[in-house]
Amino acid sequence: MDGERTCLICSREICSPDSAAHILPCSHAQWHESCIHQWLTRQRTCPLCRTPSQVAVVEEPPTAIGMAQDLLGRMQDLLDEEVQALKRKYQALQLEADLLEQELEKELVQVCCQDAAVDLEARALLARLTAALRRQGVAPGRLFAALSPQKAPLALEAAETALAIFGGSASAAHVNRAARLMDLNGSGWIEEADFQEAMERF
Repeated sequence: MDGERTCLICSREICSPDSAAHILPCSHAQWHESCIHQWLTRQRTCPLCRTPSQVAVVEEPPTAIGMAQDLLGRMQDLLDEEVQALKRKYQALQLEADLLEQELEKELVQVCCQDAAVDLEARALLARLTAALRRQGVAPGRLFAALSPQKAPLALEAAETALAIFGGSASAAHVNRAARLMDLNGSGWIEEADFQEAMERF
């Protein structure tokens, strides 16, 4: 192969004179048009003598593949931005959910503490009632008979009324809880046996 007909950039044969039409200012032109175009896009010197070249590189028109790749790149950028925005929104929602959970836990603890305090006061009320009956020598059965002459199951409302009279300054919540503590089977009615057992228990 004639060395003068070989492209100095890709080392392939230059098949026709038209393929070497791109002559640099230093008069060198032993290369393919496409090869010198790619060379000059990377560095502005002659491939042979390294003389600086200010020849303008004509931009090749975009190909269908290049346009598709460019479009895909822009779409990927948009998707990345959307993903980041969704991540930020998720993090904000997660933080809000964590704060709400903490508030609910505080409220739950507060409610539990209130319930525990009511239960404690209710038990103290029943204990005072039991102690008073013992001091007076009154059996729980006699008290139940006084509250329910027919010895029928005692409604919670009736028990609450009696407890409220005895409890004096006890709150309605304490009285209600004390009555429910005597309803051992949870029926809404206080049997005599339940009444007596509650008096013995407290």
